[in-house]
Amino acid sequence: MVDIVKCNKCGGVINEASDVALAKRIPCPSCGSTSRLFEKSLIIKVGIVTSNKMKGKHANEKKPFIEEFSGKDLFRKTGQLMDKIRVIDRGNDLYQEIVTEPRTGIVIRSCIEPLSKHTEHGSAKKP
Repeated sequence: MVDIVKCNKCGGVINEASDVALAKRIPCPSCGSTSRLFEKSLIIKVGIVTSNKMKGKHANEKKPFIEEFSGKDLFRKTGQLMDKIRVIDRGNDLYQEIVTEPRTGIVIRSCIEPLSKHTEHGSAKKP
């Protein structure tokens, strides 16, 4: 946080601490006033996290024949945002997931296997 002390009359910046007592304030060099305006600034950096999801469905079918996800996702083991690409291709019996560390590009997880063999993950886990 940043404290800024200004003259309340002319708006000039005063080189004075914000907790100086009224009787000990120096007069404004521009207008002579001892009336003050105190400003506090808070700087927050915000990052934008993006991801894309896609599903392809045939008419009158509940489950999509293909699902894709690409973008940032929380890696629960470390609590860090990682780059993830996941493809669930029911038409070709394929499951593919690649998780990489964004700064280094190191592959944290790579899984390419038939979807029919990809069991006990996600909602299919045993309680």
